[in-house]
Amino acid sequence: MQKSPQHSAKHLNTEAQKTTQMNNHDSSGYVVPAGVMPEQPKKSHKKAAIITVSVIVGVLALVYAIGAFFFSSHFFPNTTFSGRDVSFESNDSFASEIENRVKDYELEIKGQGFFCIIDAEQANLNIDKSQVAKDACLNQNFWAWPVEMFKEHDVSDVIEASFDEENAHKILVDEIKKYNETATPSKDAKITYQETAGICVVEPEVYGTQVDQDALIKKADQCLRSLTSKCDVTEDELIKPTILSSDSRFFTALDKANKMIGGEIALTLNGTVSAGKITKPMIVDWITLTKDIEPVLDEEAIKAWAEQKGEEFNTYQTTRTWTRADGKSCSAGGGTYGWIVNADSLATSIIDQINTYNFTPIDIPCDQTADVYNGPGKRDWGSYVDIDLSEQVVRYYDANDQLLYSCHCISGSPSGGHSTPTGVYRLNSNNGASTLIGEKGPDGKPEYETKVAYWMPFIGNSIGLHDASWQAWGSWSPTRYSTGAGSHGCINLSVEDAQWFHNNLSVGVCVITHN
Repeated sequence: MQKSPQHSAKHLNTEAQKTTQMNNHDSSGYVVPAGVMPEQPKKSHKKAAIITVSVIVGVLALVYAIGAFFFSSHFFPNTTFSGRDVSFESNDSFASEIENRVKDYELEIKGQGFFCIIDAEQANLNIDKSQVAKDACLNQNFWAWPVEMFKEHDVSDVIEASFDEENAHKILVDEIKKYNETATPSKDAKITYQETAGICVVEPEVYGTQVDQDALIKKADQCLRSLTSKCDVTEDELIKPTILSSDSRFFTALDKANKMIGGEIALTLNGTVSAGKITKPMIVDWITLTKDIEPVLDEEAIKAWAEQKGEEFNTYQTTRTWTRADGKSCSAGGGTYGWIVNADSLATSIIDQINTYNFTPIDIPCDQTADVYNGPGKRDWGSYVDIDLSEQVVRYYDANDQLLYSCHCISGSPSGGHSTPTGVYRLNSNNGASTLIGEKGPDGKPEYETKVAYWMPFIGNSIGLHDASWQAWGSWSPTRYSTGAGSHGCINLSVEDAQWFHNNLSVGVCVITHN
């Protein structure tokens, strides 16, 4: 009997499964369960991946190396020089351009009302082309080109030109000085006096337009070295105030300043003569501020004021005019008599009193005083000896202009330079007998050696009043001094007249010689 096809197929399928089960072994001989595929080898895939990566890395390395090599002699993209785009430009091309640029270079310094031009010839501008070519691109980090090429760069400072600093600075300084003469100066905030309130207040600072010489020179130098054609003068190059009214330290400063002007200082001369006063506004003008906003006195300003005050009150060597008791108008200048103010001592007294808030009166200290004080050009003596050289008469007046004595005299001879000097003097001594010795002649011997009974010098110890018994007093005339009988400068008197003066004159009395 014949088997059906379906049965045969089933049988065949079963056989096949057996066969498959028998064949499911792994490479080690172990049986692999039916339906599970054995693992395939991976080595070939890893090798391919490595080769791919190596190729990519190699390409990238090659590209990196090419880029580094290129940018070692060329500028990055987005690179400018003095405002001009130099992207991808070679260093040699750049250096040649710079060399050519030097020839026509000029620096325009402008701004804030200031203007100045310095050209290449004036500055003696020079540049090393080969050094520029060497430094142009080495200055940039070409090894980091993959990053740097996406950044912006400015190579204006790659140039280092040389120039004549002395000449360039002179041109610029001259222009700055000329400009500053008419420009508005800056002023620090300061302490001033508010008269209505009678107190110190803060006066705000002032921002001026004067150029800061050092700051502008520094900026111009940078431009010249980098061949920058324009140098803008900004507020940074102007002189600015350094003390600002907003500084909180002014609160303390004002307190001290107001103590320094706590009163006025009256001035006297010789204890009685009013010599003015030091007022509050004057003191404020002398107050200056340290960098720490500390109010202090400007001692140099006070010394200068004291010097001026001394000149105002000094009578020493000034020309005095007066009317003699007999009605004659007289005048005499020079000499050694008169008031001399000690300006240094006056300044010291003022400084000490203000700093200690002491406002008691100051009697002006003097190196030399006189009998009275009536001001420069006026009489400052009491009793005095009047030696009228034109009349050849000596008179002695008391402080009330009463004539106490009068006599003839013979003064210095006009010939040989022996005229009696004119001026206002003091009697230096009154010691009686003395030997008068003249200057030594060519032979080493004195011109004269004369004994006198009464010696009363008023110019050093060389010119004075003395007796002259050798003179012919019986034939005296007002012109005798000029006709051969004149002295070597002294005032010759008869023995009797000299004795009277010796007995009645005190050392220090005023002696005036005049025409």
